[in-house]
Amino acid sequence: MKRAIVRFFKQMDHDRWLKRFGPIVSLRLADQKTLFELLIVALLAVSFWVFVYEHGTISVSGNHVRHGRKYEFFLDINTAPKTEILMLPGIGATLAERIMEHREVKPFGSPDDLIQIKGIGKKKLEAVLPFVIVVHPTVDHPAP
Repeated sequence: MKRAIVRFFKQMDHDRWLKRFGPIVSLRLADQKTLFELLIVALLAVSFWVFVYEHGTISVSGNHVRHGRKYEFFLDINTAPKTEILMLPGIGATLAERIMEHREVKPFGSPDDLIQIKGIGKKKLEAVLPFVIVVHPTVDHPAP
């Protein structure tokens, strides 16, 4: 009789365990190991994604942080197309057009010359300067 009672409570404990953790406990040991490995890989992938999102870089040179990512690039303001000028912080379509019109009339001598463009003040110039360079074209002199 005593054994029957002990067996009854052991079975009840086992049933309670299965109700809580049934799907995992009922798997074979090899399947449990595989599931655990997949869980670890998923956790590593998520942590890597969070790290890249928070500290990631997409680089070409310069530096700009937007949405947790660091963008780096330099832009020659005398030769850049409109699509690249639009990548500069605070520069929209209108300012990009004004920059392109100005450089056709008179090319920029230095990045600080952007202050001459209507709509670019000191703050916007400071935001843009880390990305802007002016490459002076080499002049070919004819041989004597």
